[in-house]
Amino acid sequence: EALEAVRQSLQRVPGNERLIMLESTLLERRREKTREESRAAYLLQAREALNQQLYREAIDVLQRCQAEGLASQEISELLEVARHDAAEQDRQQRIHQHFLRAQSLLMEESYGDVIEFLEPVVRESKDPGLASLLEQAKSGREALQARIEAVLDGFRRLVQADQLSDADRLIESQPLPVLQAAPIQGALAELRATQREETAIFQTIGAAYAALAQQDIDLGRNTLQEALKMCSNSVVLQRIATTFETRTAPIK
Repeated sequence: EALEAVRQSLQRVPGNERLIMLESTLLERRREKTREESRAAYLLQAREALNQQLYREAIDVLQRCQAEGLASQEISELLEVARHDAAEQDRQQRIHQHFLRAQSLLMEESYGDVIEFLEPVVRESKDPGLASLLEQAKSGREALQARIEAVLDGFRRLVQADQLSDADRLIESQPLPVLQAAPIQGALAELRATQREETAIFQTIGAAYAALAQQDIDLGRNTLQEALKMCSNSVVLQRIATTFETRTAPIK
């Protein structure tokens, strides 16, 4: 209303310096009022976003406010707060994702994978929750290793007692984390090789006695001797070969 009154006066007295200066002052006041209203609107919008933990949205609002030339100390300070809270929110989200992954691996008893994954993460984040999971994984790995050693000890005793089937069942009955362990897999591979060798030995003995039944002692003897060249450590084969050497006639 004051600005309109001054403009009407200028129409009646064009070029009046006092009225011109007054008009300029009133125009500047109106522009400043508009800027303050716009700044207040931006601040309100930014604070609402912050209250809802929408930190990225708050940053975007405040940056638009600055881009429109409405910067102020309050805007700058609030922008700093929004950036800090956004960074912390991102950090917490990463920690939560790390926690879920580590927890999943722990449930699978993949302790080595948990430790490899978490050690650098815990060093960087210093998060107590992740540190606790790391300690659980280390304790779990120790317990798993102790169980593997106990299984291997029982396995070796069974093999030494020539109870190969029982040794096989002992290994196969173990839970997956034990069964997948490299020492267990190595022991199982050795057992399979021994079982194949044992099968081959008994097949050879059967072939030798079949030759004997056909009155071909030389063929039976040669069969056993060839087998001994490949399985020189077989006590059973050595005993059978020695017995076979005493035969002077075929089985009747």
